[in-house]
Amino acid sequence: MSSLHRMLAVGAAVAVTLPANALAQPQAMEVVGDERIPGKPSGSLERMLKELKLKGLRENPDFGITFGEALRQRLAWIQRTAPPTDSIDDLASLISVSTKDCAVGRSGACSTRDLLLAAKAELGRAPVDCNGAARRFSDAGYADVLDDSAPAQAYDAACLGSMIPRVIGGAIEAPVSKPSLIADPAQEGELLSAVAVFENGHNNFFCAGLFLPAGKVLTARHCFGSAPLGNTQVRSAQSGKRWPIEKQMLPADEGKVASDWVVVSLTGADFPTPPKFNLTRLGTSPTAFVIGPFHSAKMMKYDPAPAPGGDFLRYSLRYPKPGTCVALGVQTGCLALTCQTVTGFSGAPVFSARQSDGSYDVIGIVSSSHGNNTGCVANLDLRFATFAVSADNIKF
Repeated sequence: MSSLHRMLAVGAAVAVTLPANALAQPQAMEVVGDERIPGKPSGSLERMLKELKLKGLRENPDFGITFGEALRQRLAWIQRTAPPTDSIDDLASLISVSTKDCAVGRSGACSTRDLLLAAKAELGRAPVDCNGAARRFSDAGYADVLDDSAPAQAYDAACLGSMIPRVIGGAIEAPVSKPSLIADPAQEGELLSAVAVFENGHNNFFCAGLFLPAGKVLTARHCFGSAPLGNTQVRSAQSGKRWPIEKQMLPADEGKVASDWVVVSLTGADFPTPPKFNLTRLGTSPTAFVIGPFHSAKMMKYDPAPAPGGDFLRYSLRYPKPGTCVALGVQTGCLALTCQTVTGFSGAPVFSARQSDGSYDVIGIVSSSHGNNTGCVANLDLRFATFAVSADNIKF
């Protein structure tokens, strides 16, 4: 048995290494002057953007990151996603190992097996069309996953739920059943009051976060890079109201998932009063739920349609549909997830349960999508996953 399988057998987390084409969350909004893009000739990105503009490329979307901004980000910052059926296939061998180790009484193996079995069952609830859509979105060429692309639009409709009903195939989509975490409208509104969305100086979103009391926000440290915080605003996913971030020094970005968190302070007044939450290490349930902005949301049609010049934030918010988001375990401060998260979800709180007192369990903060150089243990038996900072690693 490999040493990695032995780790699983004693209750350690399932962590993953992604294939070479599986990509990570954005780490900053700074301009890269010259970048080599796979499948494209090397040269100035600014020259490439000028050529695209001459061909009629629209560079001022109503919401979301622009194509130009996306090109300026490194290719590795664009995360790819896992078809639920692939995750199910990958879990099979891990379940087999933990089952055998449980039978011989290896410590922690039975709880590991039970968590993986529950995760497999939950993944079996995923929409059938999500598998093909996620695979096409993951396999699409660099330019094809940005802006007005069919793969991104199909992935959006098949794998992600929208806060505002979308018009798909000429008809308004049927209501999507949501996790019991927000089973009724009152709970949904309360949960949204805990979710923050970060925007750059051009009012384009790039990350999410968790509102804390007294005008503070918990988010992923890598979201800021070297960008000056004076150009960043935070918005409430519920009300859309904005607050600037207080100018402050941030700790260095170590590039490790376990330390990829930061608390920033807002300036102004009338800050959101988030519902009570508990920063809790993953327990025995694989249920996970995230809310974040989707950069390709602007290409969808909605009912009601967004008003020209109106507030588009609510239209861009997405969450993984049931069966596409499960937690697999924790190790070295890394929470491994199969959540269908994409660019913009970094820093999003990972909710897992609603308690009898009305509080929410938050088991992590979305960080990265690959195991290389993140301090997370790699496991070749899983091809895709999202990593989050485990809640028990967050101290403030």
